[in-house]
Amino acid sequence: MIEKCKHDVKVTSIIWKTPHTNRYKLNTDGSALHNLGKNGGGGGILRNEVGDIIYAFVMPLWEGTNNQAEIQAANYDLNWCVQHGYNNIILEVHSELLIRWLLKTYIPPWKLQIFVQEIQMLVNQCEFFQCIHTYREANNTADLPSK
Repeated sequence: MIEKCKHDVKVTSIIWKTPHTNRYKLNTDGSALHNLGKNGGGGGILRNEVGDIIYAFVMPLWEGTNNQAEIQAANYDLNWCVQHGYNNIILEVHSELLIRWLLKTYIPPWKLQIFVQEIQMLVNQCEFFQCIHTYREANNTADLPSK
């Protein structure tokens, strides 16, 4: 019986791609170790069309969930971008929930709604904004510092 089990393997090449000219790619990540634990952090990196680093950050986050850490990191980073005149942003995250909250296809938990509203206000100040999913492996520069 086990011999008849078939396991299909799908190999996908995962690489970070530069944004188009006059666009900036913002990769962010947040992590709450032990999800509701007291150790967490956020990280992010902003790069231009040739991949040069414009800005990078790491921030401690206290008690909260992984979803809260993800949204706080994105909020902090996007706020920095808008304050410093970077308003053509591609936000690249591996949290599909965060993307759905920003696209308003899912309603966030009430504790996180304020962060979503803050991000949406920042998005309204951008000339161009796009939020897209990336695999964790392509988001390593933001993922590793958030731990």
